[in-house]
Amino acid sequence: MMVARNWKILFFVVCFWIPLTLSAQDTAPSELTIDEPTTEQFRQSGESLDVTYSYNDDNPSAMAIRLIDGSGAAARFDFDDSGYDGGNSQKTVTLSLSQADSGEVADGTTYNIELQATDTVGNSSTASGTDLLTIDDTAPADLTLDAPATEQLRQSTGSLDVTYSYTDNNPSAMAIRLIDAGGTAARFDVDDSGYAGGGSGKTVTLSLSSPDSGSVASGTTYDIELTATDGAGNSSSVTGTDLLTIDDSAPADLTLDAPATEQLRQSTGSLDVTYSYTDNNPSAMAIRLIDAGGT
Repeated sequence: MMVARNWKILFFVVCFWIPLTLSAQDTAPSELTIDEPTTEQFRQSGESLDVTYSYNDDNPSAMAIRLIDGSGAAARFDFDDSGYDGGNSQKTVTLSLSQADSGEVADGTTYNIELQATDTVGNSSTASGTDLLTIDDTAPADLTLDAPATEQLRQSTGSLDVTYSYTDNNPSAMAIRLIDAGGTAARFDVDDSGYAGGGSGKTVTLSLSSPDSGSVASGTTYDIELTATDGAGNSSSVTGTDLLTIDDSAPADLTLDAPATEQLRQSTGSLDVTYSYTDNNPSAMAIRLIDAGGT
């Protein structure tokens, strides 16, 4: 009787315990989420991309991350997820874009990101994000310094308008450097993320007394160098020679050479005035005849 009773107990335990165990094993990872990136990222094909995800599972095993283009072609990256705690905590992995486990990425292509979490018994869940990565190996093209095209004279407290144009699908930044003969530069950084990028001209105003780095000096002539950088870090440069001279020095040794004595003239007559001075960049002479009242 005791043996029969023990078998009944064992039969009860097996019948109820095994289904419960199998039921747990039949549950796929839940709440799988791509936490980062959430907006489009730009990378060169030789760079890397961090992907952060989270999900819930008692027996995590593997994570497959696929970068999928518009035609369905994919680059796949496989990760051992057995050490993941499975409790919806975030985990970040780094994809070396040039070293996919299968497939490859291509310049000029935009990718969806698909995650597939798999547990130890083979249950899996997927999550995907649209247009989260663009591969860009192409530098900005047709970069042109449109203005100034000839030497400009400015005081160090003045400003200078610079106009440029180039073509790029993902413009990001413009660095403008004023470079002297010794290679010393004043640098001005411009956010170009809003630039149309289609070869249209853009004009920026440089406040010469407030560069982002360096400074300008009186009596110095500068080349202007432009460096356009896109969202993936590709860059192009162009330089214009001797386009800016800083001049903070007033004309020197200004002398009224003639007349030296009082001259008498009718109001309809004329008067010759002779003068001299020293300056590297003469521009204008103003001559005023002032009466005793200041008029």
